[in-house]
This record gives sequence, C-alpha cells and structure tokens, in this order.
Amino acid sequence: MTLKRFSILLVVLALLAVGFTASKMNPPNEPQVQAEPVIAPPVAQALAPLHVLDDEPPRMEPVIKPSPSPSPAADDGMLKVGSRGAEVSALEQRLSDLKYLVGKVDGSFDANTRHGLIAFQKVEGLNRSGVGDAATMAKLATASTPAPKYSAPADHLEVDIPRQTVYVVRGGAVSAILPTSTGSNKNFTNAGWTRRAITPNGRFTVSRKINGMRIAPLGELYKPSYFNGGIAFHGAGSVPTYPASHGCARLPMGFADWFFNEAAPIGQVVYVHGGPTGPNPQPTIEDTPAPDMPVPTDETVVVPPPAPLPPTPSPTPTPVLPSPTPSPQPTATPDPAESPSPGVFDGNDAADLLRNRRGT
Repeated sequence: MTLKRFSILLVVLALLAVGFTASKMNPPNEPQVQAEPVIAPPVAQALAPLHVLDDEPPRMEPVIKPSPSPSPAADDGMLKVGSRGAEVSALEQRLSDLKYLVGKVDGSFDANTRHGLIAFQKVEGLNRSGVGDAATMAKLATASTPAPKYSAPADHLEVDIPRQTVYVVRGGAVSAILPTSTGSNKNFTNAGWTRRAITPNGRFTVSRKINGMRIAPLGELYKPSYFNGGIAFHGAGSVPTYPASHGCARLPMGFADWFFNEAAPIGQVVYVHGGPTGPNPQPTIEDTPAPDMPVPTDETVVVPPPAPLPPTPSPTPTPVLPSPTPSPQPTATPDPAESPSPGVFDGNDAADLLRNRRGT
C-alpha cells in the first residue's frame, strides 16, 4: 500500500469514529418509556445461629403467659353462711314464721341464720349441718311450729336434751326456739372433785341472774340465768350441735341479750326433759358451788357499769314575794271556846272558822 492510500484510510477511519461518537451523544427522538420502580427486597435480620445437637430439638425462647386464676369452687346451689339474696330472705322469713330465732330477716346468711337453721334441723330430726340442703328445704315447705311438752304454767321454758333445743313458751304456745348445748355426760375433774357433766331432768325456776360476764375458775359465762343451783342459761362463744357443756345450757351469743332480758325473768319455770337424772354436778365451769361449800376466792364477776343518768335540769327559782301587810282588824275579845288552835289556821279563813266551830 502506498503512503497516499494509507493516509486516505486513516482519514476515513477518523471520520467514522467521529460520527459514531456523535450518535451516542445525540440519539434520535424515540418515545420515552418510564422505568418500573424497583422495590428492594426486605433485608433479612441477621439472627444468631442456633446450635442444634443431633439428640436435642431446637431451643426456643420461652413464652411467658399469665398464670390462670384458680377456678372458684363449684356452687352447689345450697344456702349457707355467706349466701345472700332473695332466697336467703325467704329462708329466714320461713324460719321466723315457725318461731326459730334467726336475728334480722335481711337476706344475709350469717351466724344467727345458721343457728336458727340448726335448731330447725334438730327439731325435725335432720342432719345438723346448718346448710339449706335439699332435705332441709323440702321439710321447711311442710313444717309447722312444734307444740310445747308442758301446758302449765302458760309461760315457761323447756330444755329438750335429746334435741338440744330450748323452747320459750308464752300463753301455752311456743314463741321462740333456740339451739343449745347441755351437759356432755362425761366425767370431769375440778378442784380435786371428779363428777359427771349432766343437765338433770326436773322442774326448776330461775332464781338468780348476773347482768354481765362472769369469770369462773374454768371459763366465762355471759349473762347467766341460774335455774338449778349452779346450772344456768348463758351466752357462749361455742354452741356445738351436740352436748358439750359441764352442765349449763349454752346459748348463741347473738341471742344471749334477748334471752336474758325477755325470756328468763326471776321466777320463770324451767322444765328439763329427755336427759339423764342425777345430782347437780356442782361446782362446774358455769355454776356456783353447792350450798355446803365455800365460794371460790379466785372467782370474780364482771358487771358492766350502769348507764349514766341524764343530767337533772336545774329548777327555775321561784321569786319570793313579800307577804302583804294585813289590814288592821277591829279589836274584839275572842271567845275562848272558839279560839283557833295554834298552827291549825290563821284566823282569817272563813272555812277554818266553820270547821273549828264544828269541831272537825
């Protein structure tokens, strides 16, 4: 190739290179296509590698859940202490109508309601549970007020030992029924003397009462009403459904004030029946010593202080007026037979003069 031809070839190649570069810089007019937005894939969070052994499943983070609340005891539908509502009110009213003491008829099954229900169960020979079970509720629907065992006098008290109840009889009919706990019939020893704890049968009268808490060597009695030597009705914190005392008739504390004030006046006749016979087991936790024994020196009787009397209103002072000066009377010589006796009348009262003349 000659030098001339080689120079021409270089010029042609140079022109071609310039044209190619220009086409790249200025492309022909073409419709612009909008590019689709590119959404970056979520970046996976790097997790710590789990080290899994061949004989162990993958370990997971523990899930903390609140501990379930203990499920409440199943409601058996029976009325008992703590129950409230219209059904309790109906139960209390029914017991009250039958003369069982329950305290207030307020729809709240409290200790007084329970004692009233236990007294009913005792009289009717039911299970002494203090709960309104099916048998008790069925019997309530058909029961009637029991009749007293004794007819005279019309007002008296009855202690039923087998049933462990006390009847308050007024006008020949039972007006109130309470549960009680009498002598346990077991031997006990006090002050070196062993005897049997019984509440003997018999006819007695209330002879002595203490309006307060009596503190005896072996216990306390609340407002005792004595009817057989040292045996008394009294309030007690424990009145089980069975005989448990040293001889007295325990009463629920909720009824003790009423019984002391209303049911057991001095002279009230008391019948005890259905129990053991035997001597009065004196002295006991509840009673006084037998008449031929000295009174224990370590016994005290706590009597609440009397309520203060209302202040006496101060009397309004009555003004003392000066006696009027008597007008002068004509002087006369009195008849000695008609002269007034000193200190009987003042001589100026015509009625006094007449009475003096008549000699009255």
